[in-house]
Amino acid sequence: MSNYDSLATVGAVRADEQFLTWRRLMGQCQEAKQKLATLSQFAERYRGQMRDRLAAGMDASASMTFIAFIGQIEGVVRKQAAEVTRLEAACAEQWQHLVAARRDKRMYEILRDKANATELAADLKRSQAELDELLGRIVKLL
Repeated sequence: MSNYDSLATVGAVRADEQFLTWRRLMGQCQEAKQKLATLSQFAERYRGQMRDRLAAGMDASASMTFIAFIGQIEGVVRKQAAEVTRLEAACAEQWQHLVAARRDKRMYEILRDKANATELAADLKRSQAELDELLGRIVKLL
């Protein structure tokens, strides 16, 4: 096994690890987005309930409780939106790492293949020289 074989193997392992990390981050990002959507729906549902109850004559203390609760939900929504943004940035960065790892892997494969082709050409040249020598001996014997 040549050095290029080792590099190609290491490059493949690194690319696989980068891919798994990217997939994990993407999964976390999708979960965070789903959580954000659910929280936003809760906030909207409570806003709708508050509008309906205000129209029905809800008293001021109940409306203050609704507003406080909706504010808490919106605070969680903001935190979750920041988490989604952070995860999206991490996914984009990890994608760049994955692309670089795949590029390196491919470069090592090309170098390995080129080294193998060079070695094969040298072996072919040696074989041809041996055949030429044997043919020369045969011609001398005849």
